[in-house]
Formats: sequence, C-alpha cells, structure tokens
Amino acid sequence: MGEEGSSGLVFVAFMFIGMGVGYLLGNTAAGLFMGMGVGFLAMAYLKPREKGIDLRREPWGSAILALVGLGFILGGASLLLGFEIPWDKLGGVFLILMGLAFLAMALRRRS
Repeated sequence: MGEEGSSGLVFVAFMFIGMGVGYLLGNTAAGLFMGMGVGFLAMAYLKPREKGIDLRREPWGSAILALVGLGFILGGASLLLGFEIPWDKLGGVFLILMGLAFLAMALRRRS
C-alpha cells in the first residue's frame, strides 16, 4: 500500500489503541470514542498532506474532520468521567455547522 492510505491506517491504529486503553480502564466505549477522536484529528492533519492540498485555500475538509474528532473525544471523556453533555443541543449545533461548512465549500468551488 502506498502513502495514499496512511491516514486511514493511522485512524484505525488510534481506534484500536483507544479501545485497548479503554478496556484497561474498564470503559471500552470511552476509550474507543477517544481513540476515534484522535484518529480523526490525525486524519485532519495527514490527509491534506497526502493529497497535496493547501490548507490556506481549502481548509474545510480538515476542519470538518477535526470537529468530528473533537466531538468523539468529548463524548469519550464524558463517558469516562461521568459528566452530562446536552447532546440534543450540541448535536443540533454541530449539524448546522456541518451544513454551513458544506455550503461554503460548494459556493467556493463555484467561484
């Protein structure tokens, strides 16, 4: 496999590492979520470099991956530490932000 697939492999690696850490801590789901979050953050960093994308011109894909990653990390931390997150509100705001980001990408490509 060439360098093209390395960001996907890094995501899977962090997912399994997080799951293993979660298993050791007695909360596999929390570890899995946090590992996936770190994996999404790693993809946000690595994927543009694999494809030669200038983040100053096209930041949206990496921004979306980073937001998803932060959401998974926050969700895993809430499971591990036992604090409540109003997911109905945060989920709605997140979906609106995702929609706006896709709209911005579409409008930017037209110009």
